[in-house]
Amino acid sequence: MPARQAATYGGWSAQLLSAASRYRDLFRDRNSATLLLAAIGSAVGDWLNFVAVVVLASRLGVDELAVGGALAIRFVPRLLFQGPAGALVDRFPGRGLLALSQLALAVFAGGFLLLDVFPRLWLLFALIFLLESMYTIARPAFAVQVLQIVPEDRRGGANAVIGFGLTAAQFVGGWLGGLLLGAFGDGPLFAINSLSFLALAGAVLTIRGSPAPAPALDAPDGPVPVSSELPTIPPEQFSEPSARGYAGLLRMPDVLPYLVQQVCVVVLVQAAVALFVARSDELGRDPPETGLFIAMVGLGLLIGSILGGVGRYLHPTALVIVAIAELASGVALIAFGWVDVMPLALLVLVGAGVGSAVSEVAGSTFYQHRMPQAVYGRFYSLYLLAFWIGGLTGSLLGPLLNLGQSVGVTLAIVAVPTILSSLWLWWHGQRLRRSQAR
Repeated sequence: MPARQAATYGGWSAQLLSAASRYRDLFRDRNSATLLLAAIGSAVGDWLNFVAVVVLASRLGVDELAVGGALAIRFVPRLLFQGPAGALVDRFPGRGLLALSQLALAVFAGGFLLLDVFPRLWLLFALIFLLESMYTIARPAFAVQVLQIVPEDRRGGANAVIGFGLTAAQFVGGWLGGLLLGAFGDGPLFAINSLSFLALAGAVLTIRGSPAPAPALDAPDGPVPVSSELPTIPPEQFSEPSARGYAGLLRMPDVLPYLVQQVCVVVLVQAAVALFVARSDELGRDPPETGLFIAMVGLGLLIGSILGGVGRYLHPTALVIVAIAELASGVALIAFGWVDVMPLALLVLVGAGVGSAVSEVAGSTFYQHRMPQAVYGRFYSLYLLAFWIGGLTGSLLGPLLNLGQSVGVTLAIVAVPTILSSLWLWWHGQRLRRSQAR
């Protein structure tokens, strides 16, 4: 073997062994393992709830209209309350808020059992609204606890485990939900979901040791501090000392390009998912085979989560990785709209899933290192808002554009913002790398 190839092989082997070691150490740490495994178990319960809600909505209302309403109402509290929720989490970053939010979720999830004795569509919608409202607190509260509990050198592995676990929970929860629903009705699904929240609350309360202290803020929307421990961006590029709250975050030079790219990516992904049935028709396949499309994306997400956990993402190179991964994912989705061979269509969907998962792990880990803990709840809420806006837009835009042209043309149009924003993020990441090198 030539010396250069041997050196490359040795470098990759060392990196893989290092990643395997970080995964092993992650689960040897009781606090980290408890938090992550409990969250994955709770995610299975969430998918049980989702299956039951979809079926129950179709039974209580006018089929597709009721189901669409049940899905759409989830976005209302996300868009209304996610911003204030992020500020609340930054004000109270301890484990208590996460435990309380999980207890409240357990109560609301258990409230769905009332529908067995009082089956009303408005009650279903109200319970969905309450559940999603509390989620706006629970999600950033959990993200802050991951930041506080998981050691810095293992955060990439933790994010990979979370991504892998959430995707696996979708498969397990969907399958198990259908099985239980057919055998016992929707009541056990809601009960299990409620118990999963109680389990996560209990797991949080069993965690021992004090989290790393976060910089104090004078108010929930106080100045964004500049940490000397975050070398990724030169101090002269900051304007945070004179900024406050969310405005200060958005004025950080790397945050806005990242969030814009994430909105564009989610628009493209959701548009593609919304067009799976139409693409199945174009390929001459039966509508049930669209489930295979979803499964292939899920397979790619699982593979990408594992691959993404190899890196540590401490420097602006992570932004370059995010940009390249999402460019590859966008190109794969465009190809999905044009290829006429079913195996190839499935293969590019796997590739799209891999790119999305690698991007998510790299971006999440970079900003866990990049952001001061005192503002991480608000940063994560901005990320969630980008996700919600992109998801809602893509779900509507894809089918609307598809009225006038093929799926391939539609996806090519929707992919343009993803390509441009990824190139913008790539350029920004390279600029930050050069600034850091100086």
